[in-house]
Amino acid sequence: MSVDDAPAWKPSQSAYNTAAAACGEALHDMLLVAVHPWDIHGADAAGMQTAWINRSGSRYPGYFTQPTFEAQSLPSLARQLS
Repeated sequence: MSVDDAPAWKPSQSAYNTAAAACGEALHDMLLVAVHPWDIHGADAAGMQTAWINRSGSRYPGYFTQPTFEAQSLPSLARQLS
């Protein structure tokens, strides 16, 4: 998928809706994995579950919606989900 396929860029609701339609899934059944807190915030507002990959060990910004999951890497996220 590309942002070029969506009618607007993230964190617009329509970008997440476009991804859900392309996957044939409901937003609440999807998990967005990202390193950008603004993307986590937008996906949560759209109704998705979220996972923040915190590569730097920094604190998640309090002004954004907290992620459903937090991990330091994709392998550690996979372990949490299994």
